[in-house]
Amino acid sequence: MGKKTNPKTKERPEYRKTYLAEWLVFRNKTHEQLANALELSRPQVTKLVNGKRPYTQGFLEAAAEYLETDPASLLMRDPTQPEAIWSLWDHASEGQKVEIRRFAEFTVKEKKTG
Repeated sequence: MGKKTNPKTKERPEYRKTYLAEWLVFRNKTHEQLANALELSRPQVTKLVNGKRPYTQGFLEAAAEYLETDPASLLMRDPTQPEAIWSLWDHASEGQKVEIRRFAEFTVKEKKTG
């Protein structure tokens, strides 16, 4: 049989990267403020932000509401990158969004046929 692992020395798993830390910076918020808003302890929030504790859908939705974004953005978007495509999209007018879509569709079609 294999050697038993001491639970106190067992390495803790790291969970999927999120952009919680970047959203906190972007919105000029602290772990403490997020913890207070969500009625959690600061250490709990710090573990969630650092990927040392798994997040739940409920946490993502509450954090997204507090940080004025959507849950998917907390997982996929670094708001501190102003040159990223979603930053352009967020600041585009409705007319500009139509043009961006047309250009993207044209580019994808060209790539498939070219």
